[in-house]
Amino acid sequence: REVNADLLVAFGPSAASDLAKVARIAITHPDMPLNTYSYAQGGSRRIGADLPDLFAIPSIVGFGSAVAAHAPATLTGGERALMMCRKLIPTVTICDPTVTLGASPELSASAGADAITRCIEAFLSRSYNPPADGIALDGLRRAVANIGRVLADSEDLAARREMMAATLNGALALLKGLGASHAMTNALRAVAEHPLAQGALSRILLPEVMRFNRDAVPEKATALAGVLGGAERDDIVAEVEALFAPLPLPTRLSELEISARMLRPAAQVAAHDLATDTNPRRAEADDYLALMQSVQ
Repeated sequence: REVNADLLVAFGPSAASDLAKVARIAITHPDMPLNTYSYAQGGSRRIGADLPDLFAIPSIVGFGSAVAAHAPATLTGGERALMMCRKLIPTVTICDPTVTLGASPELSASAGADAITRCIEAFLSRSYNPPADGIALDGLRRAVANIGRVLADSEDLAARREMMAATLNGALALLKGLGASHAMTNALRAVAEHPLAQGALSRILLPEVMRFNRDAVPEKATALAGVLGGAERDDIVAEVEALFAPLPLPTRLSELEISARMLRPAAQVAAHDLATDTNPRRAEADDYLALMQSVQ
C-alpha cells in the first residue's frame, strides 16, 4: 500500500506463498481483523476481488500452496486460522527445477515422500474427480521412477524436473481432497512445540494409513498396485514401504521428538481436519490415536 506495488512475489517453501496470500487480504482489507476472513467463520465470501497479483515460485517443498486456494496462518493472538478462497490462488506459478539442484538428500527425500503421499491420497480420496485421478497417477509414476535418481545424484536436472512435475501433480490433485495421513500430519504440526517436516511425517504415516484404507477401495488399490509395481492390491503397502525404505528419513514418530502425550490431542485435531472428510474410510479420533501409536 505504501509504495503502490503492482504485485507480490513469493519465492521458496509453502510458508512464503501462505504469507503472501494472507498479505493480499491484509493489503486490500485493512479495516477488519484477519480472523474475519477465516474459512471457519465464513470469511471466504468476504474476500474481495481486488487482491494484488501474486507470482509464486515454489522451491522443492513449496507446491502445496503455490497452486492452491488455501493459506493456513497463526495470528498474533496465537489463534490458528485457515483462509480458503479461489481468489487466493496465485496469479502465476513458475516451476523451475533448477532451484532444487543441490538440495540435501534429506530434503529431497522429504519432498519426494510428500509428493508420493499427496498423489496416493488424492487418488484414493472418496471425492469423484476423474481428471484429478489421472493427474495423481501420472505424478506417482514420475515420482516412483525418479526419486532414487535424485537421491543418487543431487545435480541430475532431468530427474529433478520429473520430481518437480510429480510434486506439481500432487499439488493439483489435492484439490480433490486428501486423506488420513494428511489429517494426522496437519494435527501433529499443530500440537508440536517444534517444526516438523511434512514429508518426514508422510514417510512414517502413509503405510499405516494405506493398511487402514486398503479394503475400502479395492479397485483403486489394484490400480495403485500397477503403478507401484505390485501384482495385486494386497501388495500396495509392501510396495510403498519398499519405496520409502532407502529414504534418509525417520521411521518412527519418536525420532521426530513427538512424545506419546502429544498423540491424543493430535488425534482430536485430526478427526476434525478437512482431509478426514475425503479419506476413503471414515476415521475417528480413536482410529487416529491407534494409527499414531502404531508408529510411535
